[in-house]
Order: sequence, then C-alpha cells, then structure tokens
Amino acid sequence: MHPITAQRPTGKPPPSQEHGAALLITLFVLTALAFIALFLASSSTVNRRIASDDVTKLKALRYAEAGVDEALNRIQNNLGPDPSAASPALKVVQILNTTTPGAAGTDTTLRATGQPAGSYLPYSTATKGSGALTITFETDAARTKVYLYDKTLNPPMQFTSGDSVYRITSTATVGSVTRRLVVNVTRPRVNGLALEGAVCSGVNIKYTGSGVDCGFNHRTTTPYPSGQAARTGAGGCDVWESGSGDMCGTYSYGTFVKTGPSFDYGSPAVTDSDPRTGERITVNATYHQDLIIPLISALLPKDTNGRMGLGGAVTMVIN
Repeated sequence: MHPITAQRPTGKPPPSQEHGAALLITLFVLTALAFIALFLASSSTVNRRIASDDVTKLKALRYAEAGVDEALNRIQNNLGPDPSAASPALKVVQILNTTTPGAAGTDTTLRATGQPAGSYLPYSTATKGSGALTITFETDAARTKVYLYDKTLNPPMQFTSGDSVYRITSTATVGSVTRRLVVNVTRPRVNGLALEGAVCSGVNIKYTGSGVDCGFNHRTTTPYPSGQAARTGAGGCDVWESGSGDMCGTYSYGTFVKTGPSFDYGSPAVTDSDPRTGERITVNATYHQDLIIPLISALLPKDTNGRMGLGGAVTMVIN
C-alpha cells in the first residue's frame, strides 16, 4: 500500500488588479496638478497684465488732469481766448510742448507750455493739432455765439447773461492708452458779495507804491489791461463803465495812508472810517495748572481733574 500524501499546487499566483488601479490614480493626480499649475501661471500672467494696464490708464488720466490745470492757469492769467475780441466763438488757444510754438493764424494762438524744457508731460504735442492742449469757448453748433453761465437762470448755460464758458480739451497718451478730458469752466466776476469797495480791508491800509483801485462798475467785455495806468485817456477804462452799480474805490475800516503814486477811483474814491471806534472788548480766560508738590497742592483749590484754575480778564478799547 502506498500512503496518500497531499501535494501543494505549483505555479505563480493569479495577477493582482491593484497595481494597475494605483497607476491610473497616480496619473490622474499628476495630470490634475499639472492643470492647476498651468492655471495658476496663466492667472498670474493675466493679473500682471491687468495691473500694468491699470497703471498705464491711471498715468494717462493723471497727465490729462495736469493739462487741465495748466489751461486753468492760462485762463486765470488772461492767456486764454479773449471773450471781448471780435468773433470770440472762433478763437482758439493751443498750448504746445515746445519753447518755440510759432504763429498759427487769425483765430488761433499758439503758446509755449509752462513746463520745464525737456521734461514735458504728455498732455499736449509739440505742434498744433487735435492732440494739443486746447482752450476754446463753448459755443453753438454754428460757432457764432458763446455760451454764458448764470446760476440764477434756468438753464444756467444760455446766451443772454453771465460769464463766458471756456472749453478745455486735454489729451494724454501713455503707450497705447489715451485719455481725453473735456472740461467746461468759467472765470466768474466778483459779485453778490457784501463788499464796500474795489479794495476793502478790515485793517489799516498804507500804499507806498504805484497801483490803481477803481470802484466804478465795468462791463464784462472790458478788455485787459484797460485802466491799468489810469481811468481816463488812452488805455483808460472809463469807456467800459456800465453807468450803474458803482462803489468806493478803496474802503478801509481803519485808516488809509498813501505815500506812493497810486490812483483811487470810485464813488467815493476813498473811505477810511472805523465804526468800531470806542468799542470795548473783554476777553476772559482760565488756565488749568497741574500741581506737582504734594503738601502744597493738598491745600489749594482744584477742579475735578485735580488742577488749579488760574483766571484772568483783559479789556481792550478800539481807538
């Protein structure tokens, strides 16, 4: 008889499916990470480009605003279009980025920028044209009438009464970005104020040099510099007077002393009376002193904060 013995099976075990699944998961994770990295890199590039564009746009806008400031300065110094000139609606002033602007024509005036030579901000051009800093008047479509501004009327911009409306066009270019500002401004007259004279002061006035104070009311079309030397005669301003609304030339609530060759015109020419003469003014003040000496401070009167109040009064009489 032969004993029966159990034999173990031979050969390799069946292949496992887990290794293939792990490989697929790894590839998926790596692919996902690659897409995330590409997305972050792309977003960073886009954000940098957007930030750069925003900076460029902001610079162009700020340059255009600087151009408006220079135009305002020219208007304030009577270097813009002249509202009293013939056909003012056609007048144009261009401020160029150059020291030698040259001549333009009958209705166009070219002026050099006030910027330092060689350091020009790009809100104008070196030659005349649509890109130059330009000052005109706001006009009707036919360019025959200039708009006037009067806040008491409705609408305030009309052609009847008020101050001439200027139109400033400032164009700035930085790279491929252009910003253009079109601004309407007026140069208002001093009216509606409680002024006693052309020159009015609450203190003493003393003139030691030359000058002209004129309280006569003038029309808004009075050309500059009428009356700079004298009221009458060649270059005088009397021919531009409106005939009503006159006031004192120089008015002082104190005294008026003139030692130089100045002129005063008005109705009256000079007034220097002080209605406050003899007025009594009393000023009361209390100073709160910290007390730092323990024994003495305990005996002295104190306020709620532990300080000693020192009071005083001063009386003044205006004479």
